[in-house]
Amino acid sequence: MINPHQCRGARALLGITQQQLAELAGISKRTVIEFEGGIRVPLTTTTQSLKWALESEGIEFLFGNGGGSGIRFKDPDFEHAMAPRTVSRRHVMGRVGVLAAGAALTDPLPGDSAPAATAIKIPRSFAATEMSLQRFEKVASNEQKRALELYRAGVTDVPDVVARRATMVHFDGERQIIDWQGTGIRLFPKARSLAGTPMAEQPDVDYGQWAESRVMAAFHRREPVFELCRGLVEVDGSRTVWRYYSLRLPRPDGTTLNVTTTA
Repeated sequence: MINPHQCRGARALLGITQQQLAELAGISKRTVIEFEGGIRVPLTTTTQSLKWALESEGIEFLFGNGGGSGIRFKDPDFEHAMAPRTVSRRHVMGRVGVLAAGAALTDPLPGDSAPAATAIKIPRSFAATEMSLQRFEKVASNEQKRALELYRAGVTDVPDVVARRATMVHFDGERQIIDWQGTGIRLFPKARSLAGTPMAEQPDVDYGQWAESRVMAAFHRREPVFELCRGLVEVDGSRTVWRYYSLRLPRPDGTTLNVTTTA
């Protein structure tokens, strides 16, 4: 079983807070604080939930073998391929995420399409909490539900009912380009057309870089991702806090379909 030092170190590698780890493991923040501080020993099931939660985000725990306990990323390239993320309950307690009720993509995606990790920067003013399938069914829009149905059925056409809330993104070297954009949630003024522009060069550069990292994460995982996104968007000196639900569907052709709705 993991110890408090491993738990603190794993959080540091992932760049997440005690609150975020608590949400990921489905336990209280107080439990995490007391475990990491050595205040009390939690139930075995609670410690296992912490271990599963951190392992689901790419952490591998090392036990003994002459060198003492420790932690590391499972995949040596993980640290460079994936930007730090705010995470929640995915994989914990039976893998109840969006993918659990659908089919995973098994076809390999174009290897030369992935963006370089150096192109991704994560502003501290943004966060995203991944939602379970049960939560998706309760809060998703009709457009998002329809998009997920088509994805599971292997249909790549985007009907108008989905397209009006959708953005199609593809990789172009180290940048992600918006191929097409519907009405979406109108983060930016209607007069601004984002079609055909790199995500990192949108009116709010910080938002563009953060959004690019979200798409990249879905691309590398090759599975649907449904998140509650929130962050500070600044356009022409005017700041607004946005909260919205985003469904990302990485497709076999290397594109990612984003379908959004306000929260």
